[in-house]
Amino acid sequence: MINIKKIFRIKKKNENNGGRVSMYSDVYFVNKTIKAKDRKKLKRTKKSKNYLILLGNSFNLVKKNILAVLFSILIILFIVLLSTTNRFEFIKVSKLQIINEESLSKEQVEYIKTNIETNFFGKSIYTFNLKEVEDQLLSNSILIDKVYVRKILPNEISVEAYFRDPDTVLANFDGYIILAEDRSIIDEDLSFSLNIIDYELDVLNGLGEINADYVRDIYLLSIADPEVRGEVKWEEVPLEEKQSILNTIKEDARSSIISYRDSLESKIKNKYSDIPLVFVFGEKALVSEKGELTKEGEIITEFSKEILIDFEKLDLPISNLEWVSEFSIEITLENDIKILFLQSSTREYKDQINDLEAIIWNNILEEGKTYDLRTSKILIY
Repeated sequence: MINIKKIFRIKKKNENNGGRVSMYSDVYFVNKTIKAKDRKKLKRTKKSKNYLILLGNSFNLVKKNILAVLFSILIILFIVLLSTTNRFEFIKVSKLQIINEESLSKEQVEYIKTNIETNFFGKSIYTFNLKEVEDQLLSNSILIDKVYVRKILPNEISVEAYFRDPDTVLANFDGYIILAEDRSIIDEDLSFSLNIIDYELDVLNGLGEINADYVRDIYLLSIADPEVRGEVKWEEVPLEEKQSILNTIKEDARSSIISYRDSLESKIKNKYSDIPLVFVFGEKALVSEKGELTKEGEIITEFSKEILIDFEKLDLPISNLEWVSEFSIEITLENDIKILFLQSSTREYKDQINDLEAIIWNNILEEGKTYDLRTSKILIY
């Protein structure tokens, strides 16, 4: 749209009225120039006046532009001054608003407050950006899943944070890891250590051999006299003594594991109460060098979670869930009933659950008994 400004009116002779002036014609200023057809009709004096008007308008336009530029420069300088100094008290951060505070735990709220107050309170709200605040909260806690931050002028930070909730504890002879529902590791402590020998695990899992070298070595060490020890004929040692050694190995190993597990569980419960604990016999790595769950850890976790969910549906409270070997799971109920499952393609998990349901329906679950569902034949002992 062209801006047209009326400048003045000129008299115009009417040839049909004896040359007397009887009409007026308006002269307009179009795009800073006068129309060519009207310029010819202007007298010299009128032209001079028009040029003066043009000059005056141009000066006013230049003056307005200079003032606008100066005002913009002042605004920019003011913003730069605010963003590079802490001299102005009214723009120093002194308030924190947590949008979803009601849905967070006391510890989570305290974590946000501590981080914001320590790192941003007292600073000019213009001296840091939102990403710095988000990175500060995310980098110091793996528990935070998402965080949204905004500034409220002149001196307030608003935070909306969402935390990962602990879902499962996975523990072995090295320590424990805490998993979120998405299987991300949100906490860990792998500083624990249980020194247990491989053959002790074999004995615990029912794979001990009565004539194994470790049984013979323990028997010989029990004889104080070297001469008598040298005359021992292993094949003549009674089977009852060999079996007794196997039983002792099993009891000692079991006692060590229970003691270790109790101390581990006590520490876990102090931080994470009411979270299922899945204990894995052995030192198989649960966490990779990248800090992620290993493939074995994923298999153990998924299968264990499936068991926990199904037992909850069956109203069977679990007091203990242990992977007693690479493929065998021992579940202890509150009334000291033990149930053995197999994680293998040779025995479908659904078939084992169906067998357990049949036991429940027939009301044959008895306190202190063990129910082995690892084969197609249910073993009760």
